[in-house]
Amino acid sequence: MNKKYKALTKIKKLVEADLGLDDISKKTRQRDYVFARFLYYKVARDISKSSLSSIGKVVKRDHATALYGISKFDDLVDYNKEFKYLKDSYHAVSFQASEYITDNLVDLSSILDSIDKLQEDLESIKNAVIKLVHEDKQNNIRQTET
Repeated sequence: MNKKYKALTKIKKLVEADLGLDDISKKTRQRDYVFARFLYYKVARDISKSSLSSIGKVVKRDHATALYGISKFDDLVDYNKEFKYLKDSYHAVSFQASEYITDNLVDLSSILDSIDKLQEDLESIKNAVIKLVHEDKQNNIRQTET
């Protein structure tokens, strides 16, 4: 399982927990599940920056469904006060998801630190080799002079 898939799965679980639903990927057209999937699509796209295909795959849907869900989510929360709870859930789930994703990026920062350290070590080795080559040339010059 790659990190993006884990992050998308985590977002799915956060949406289910926030809305009190068992599995938003099950095949149903019940309003609560449809709107929960819309919320999942929106959060996943905004937070994880994953492809629509990847986002849809987690809930057993395709990229077109994910795209449609994102646009419908925006319409629902912008033009209908009845669905204010979805906007509130969006903020709550986005916050939790961004914390989760940020925690997993700590590994990336430690990798970058390691790369920086390796670059410094390589620079030191390069300077040492240059010094040795220079000393060797000086020794060769002295030997030819004698």
